This record gives sequence, C-alpha cells and structure tokens, in this order.
Amino acid sequence: SLVIERNSIVVDGRSYTIQSWRERRGIDLSGRSGVTIKNMKIRAFSHGIYLHDSSNTIIQENSIENSDIGIWLRGSSKNTLAGNSITNNDIGIWLFSSSKNTLTSNNIASNHHGIWLLWSPDNLLYGNTVKANTVTGILLHGSLNNTFIENRIAENHVGIELRYCSCLLYTSPSPR
Repeated sequence: SLVIERNSIVVDGRSYTIQSWRERRGIDLSGRSGVTIKNMKIRAFSHGIYLHDSSNTIIQENSIENSDIGIWLRGSSKNTLAGNSITNNDIGIWLFSSSKNTLTSNNIASNHHGIWLLWSPDNLLYGNTVKANTVTGILLHGSLNNTFIENRIAENHVGIELRYCSCLLYTSPSPR
C-alpha cells in the first residue's frame, strides 16, 4: 500500500497497478490537503483509496476494483472524485460524515452498492454512471442538501434509496 505523508503533491500512477489481497488500504490519505491521485489501477484492498480528515484532494482517472470499499471519504470535505472507474467492489464510493465534495463523470458499476452517503451534507454528484449494482445504486442516509445533476442510474436492484435526508435531483429534458 501507499501512504501519502505530504500535502500538495501529485501521484501519477501512469497506469501502473497496486494490488494486494485484502491489505487494509491501497492508498491512505489521512489528514492530507491538496493531493492529486491519478491514473492508478488499484485492486483487492479493504479500502482502495482512503481519505480521512482530508480536503482539497483530487482523485481522478483511477481504476479501482475487487476491494471491500473502492473510495472511502471519512470526515473529509471539498474533494473531487472525477472520471474514476469503480467496479466489482462491495461498496463503490462511501462518504461518511463528509461534505462539499464533488463526484463527477465516474463509472460506478457491478458493485454490491454503488454510492453511499451517510451523514454527508452538501455534496454534488454530476454526470456519474451508476449501473448494475446488485443491491443499491445510491443510498443516502441522514444526508441533507445533496445535489444530483444528470446522473445515469440504471439496472440496479434499487436505484436511489433515501433515509432521513433531502436532495435536489436535476435531469436534462427528454429528447423529442
């Protein structure tokens, strides 16, 4: 696994793979700010990418598969997850007590659960594909004021499940 111990750095995996058999974390960003993780292939970890108390981080164009949790944000804010492919995990993306994050253009498919937002307010989900997840596409629990714009949510057992929350859903007009 890879532990990031500095702020304001770029880790470009150049399509290299880090792989394990259920080691705890593939990439650990605890207490970091301004880090970019891009172009990594991450396989078979408990947590593919783990952010705890981290902010202003960019996670982009990564492939994460066969892990318990693809990307986990815990107590983290103002991060961007963009253009990632997250497949065949138990949970694709899990935000726990995390706010003001942006998830855009991610492909979250063939997991048990696509995206979980638990006690996570004020996040933006824009242009993501959440498809063919066996249990839920998106689950929101106790998560207020989240905004969903033009996400494709299809072929999940349950598309969107809302528990004790509010959100704004926007879709583009239907073609005529």
